[in-house]
Amino acid sequence: WASLTAGMQVDLNKNGQGISDIVGAEQGDARLEFLRGDDANEGTGNNYRVRASALGDIVNSAPVFVDDPVFNYPDDLESGGEKYSTFRANKSGRKSMVYVGANDGMLHGFDADTGEEKIAFVPSEVYGNLSQLTEPAYAHRYYVDGAPTVGDAFYSSAWHTVLIGTLRGGGQGVFALDVTDPSAFSEVNASNIFMWEFTDANDPDLGYTFGEATIAKMRNGRWAVIFGNGYNNTENDGATTSASGNAVLYILDAET
Repeated sequence: WASLTAGMQVDLNKNGQGISDIVGAEQGDARLEFLRGDDANEGTGNNYRVRASALGDIVNSAPVFVDDPVFNYPDDLESGGEKYSTFRANKSGRKSMVYVGANDGMLHGFDADTGEEKIAFVPSEVYGNLSQLTEPAYAHRYYVDGAPTVGDAFYSSAWHTVLIGTLRGGGQGVFALDVTDPSAFSEVNASNIFMWEFTDANDPDLGYTFGEATIAKMRNGRWAVIFGNGYNNTENDGATTSASGNAVLYILDAET
C-alpha cells in the first residue's frame, strides 16, 4: 500500500460507485489485498464480492507461450553489443512462461510447467475501475482484455525480450514489460521489469486498442512498437478526447 502513488490510493479508497470512503474508515488497503488474492473480506468483514477464483475471467485475451528465444536474426543485424546468437545461447533453458490478460485488472505471467503465477502487472489506465471488483453487486466489465505480443528487440547494446500489452475494451492504453529473464521477477525488481505505458494522455487520438502490436526494427536502426489507435478515441473516458476521430498508426520507440 505504501508503495502506491497518492492517486492510486485515492482510486482504491473509492467504492464501486466512485464515492470516497469516510475518512478514518478508508478501505483502500483492504481492497488492494483483495486484488492480490486475499479472501479475508469476501462475504464478511468489509463484505467484498465472493469470488470463485482469485483469477479473473479471460475473454478476448489470448495466452502467449514464451520459451527460449526463437528468432533467427543474423549476428550482423546489429553492430556493436551483444550478438543475437550469444543472446539465444545465454537464454537457452530459461523458465517457460505463459502470459495472458484478465478482467481482474492484471496481465498475468504463469510458469508454463507448474501453473504458478510469477508476475502480475496492473496498468495505470484501469486503476480508476479496480474498486468495482470488490462490490458484491459487481457487473462485469473489461480490464486487461487484449492479447499480449512478445518479441525480441535490441537496445542499450543488448537484446531483450519485450512484452507489449493492450487493454482492448478495458481502456485506452498500451504498456511494455521486459520479460527477458523470468527468474528476476519480483516486487523488489519491478522497476527493471516495467518499461513504459502509452495512453490517451500521451496522445488523445489513442482509442480502445483492439489490435495486437508488432515489434520490428525501423530503417533508422531503432526497434519500434507499431499498432493502430483502435476504436472510439472521441469517447470521454475521463482523460483526453480526440478532436478529430481520425484513424492513426502509432510507431513508438520500443525502449522508451
